[in-house]
Amino acid sequence: MRRLLPTLIVLSLGLLTLLWGLASLQGIFVAERDEAQARVEAERGALQEYARRTLEQLLEGELHPAEDAIGRALDDPLAGTSDLLLVVDGHQRFPRPVSFEAGGNTPARALYLALRGDADVAVRDDGSPWSERLQLHRELRAAVRGGGHGAIERAFRNLLRHRTRYVIDSELDLPSMIAALDELFDRAAPNLELMGLLLRGGVRDGGILVVEGLQPALLRRRDRFTEGDFRFLAERVLALSERAGTEVEDFRARIGEPLSTPLRMPVALDAPSLVLGGQWYARGDAYGAVVGTAVDLSALMAVIDEQMRGRALIAPDDELDMPELTADIVPIASLPIRVSSPRFAAGILQADDNYRIKSAFLVGSFGLALVAVVLATVLASRKQKFVELKNDFVATVSHELRTPLASMRLMAETLERRTAGLAAARDYPTRLVREIDDLNFLVENILSFNRLDKGRWRPRHERVDLHVLVDDVARELEQWSSKRVTVRQHGLERAVLRADPELLRLLLRNLGKNACSYCNRETVELDVEGGVTRRGLRRVYRVSVRDNGVGIPRREHRRIFADFYRVGGGQRSRGSGLGLAICRKTMAAHGGSIRILESSAAGTTFALEFPADLMEA
Repeated sequence: MRRLLPTLIVLSLGLLTLLWGLASLQGIFVAERDEAQARVEAERGALQEYARRTLEQLLEGELHPAEDAIGRALDDPLAGTSDLLLVVDGHQRFPRPVSFEAGGNTPARALYLALRGDADVAVRDDGSPWSERLQLHRELRAAVRGGGHGAIERAFRNLLRHRTRYVIDSELDLPSMIAALDELFDRAAPNLELMGLLLRGGVRDGGILVVEGLQPALLRRRDRFTEGDFRFLAERVLALSERAGTEVEDFRARIGEPLSTPLRMPVALDAPSLVLGGQWYARGDAYGAVVGTAVDLSALMAVIDEQMRGRALIAPDDELDMPELTADIVPIASLPIRVSSPRFAAGILQADDNYRIKSAFLVGSFGLALVAVVLATVLASRKQKFVELKNDFVATVSHELRTPLASMRLMAETLERRTAGLAAARDYPTRLVREIDDLNFLVENILSFNRLDKGRWRPRHERVDLHVLVDDVARELEQWSSKRVTVRQHGLERAVLRADPELLRLLLRNLGKNACSYCNRETVELDVEGGVTRRGLRRVYRVSVRDNGVGIPRREHRRIFADFYRVGGGQRSRGSGLGLAICRKTMAAHGGSIRILESSAAGTTFALEFPADLMEA
């Protein structure tokens, strides 16, 4: 199965590429569907935006006269405000909240009756403006009952002058003024024009209001009186107004307004909005206040529907509506106006149908590709059987080569001993032994690689003394190499691993022979150092092997452990390119790894990192 892995990877990549292409095509189909639906939604959105803008214009058209009415109502308490909205500094001004002073007492009524009945009125401070007002009221009453026209005029003028000069609590001022006017109407013939001003329009001096009319004054200060006092005073003002021939209908409407509580109006608005479920249209003004007017959304939507049908913007079977607004504030820019039409639904359905047909074609194409991958996998599996036979043949041949190589080495050693000292023989026997060792090592590498590659070599976990193992490999290198070899150990005196000794020996021999082959110095130096360290979050036992060879270019660091790969350029030696691949497979078989720590012209350091649990304490 491992041999089939590259083929499976290639087929998988091809399948993924096809899948990517089909996915891209699917994306195009999705984009086409979305574009078709977007065109439908764009048409619907354009109609809805037209309706929204038209509604905004109609609402603004209703707000403009309301703003003028708000300006007039600010100065005139008699103006109706039930359809007007004004919130200033977080306080509702319009519609005017209708409320009274709590309690059932009627002190204003009692004061009126006392003044009309010549009863004494208690005064806390004899020198206060209220005490002076009572004195002027008594003088007026005396003039009306016994004096002439001139005395009445002087007394009444003094009373009005005092009222313009001093501000007295409304609970005292208004009942006393109403009592004074009643006194005039009952016992004298007052100037009706002046009475009309005092009751409604107020008295002005050079355009400046100096005495407010009783009708607006009572309405403006309604919350200062209990309900009983207000109703009593309002009835007296109505009676006086009718006797003076002054308009009373708006005053009658204002005093008849029921008690109310402030609306849940917004303190501020960022944009023109419908508030309180669409009952009001409002927006902020330049001074931070909220102004608005009551609106009838149903009637306005009917006007827009008629206008759009008259311009043929919507068909007879199209519907224009706006759902019930539940939020307290709905900006005009986000009003949920809807335009529903059968042609819109048909367009969206057609786009979906086209998308489903094209998607079915893509699914069928992927199914055919999947069948082709399965067939290719079956063919590759059959081919792999022939590869296995070839590998078995290589293993057999490599094994059979060992026997004649061993015999040749024995005979070369014998020849070396018998020709020792003969000048004619020179170093031929030694070189013959070395070449045979090279060939034997090459065959051993090929056989070991084949076993590791096919997974037939299962590591035998035995007790391995690294110090002894490194000494043995050092002696082999000294006999094999034509150069002087120096091996130094650090920290390996008591290092014992549970590992396969044959695989570790092969690993160290490959590293050592590579160091000898790629060294341009007279002496090959190897430093082997061991110790426990950390790699990320794991504890590992690291064996560092440093040589003094020519170094390995950085661009080759990742590729040098590949099968049959040899570094290009520079110094080269005879070999199969399997040495470092065997090292990698050996470390992987033990659950560890091999990597290059550093490499330069001064040498290369390899790090062999074993799992810490392989080390004996």
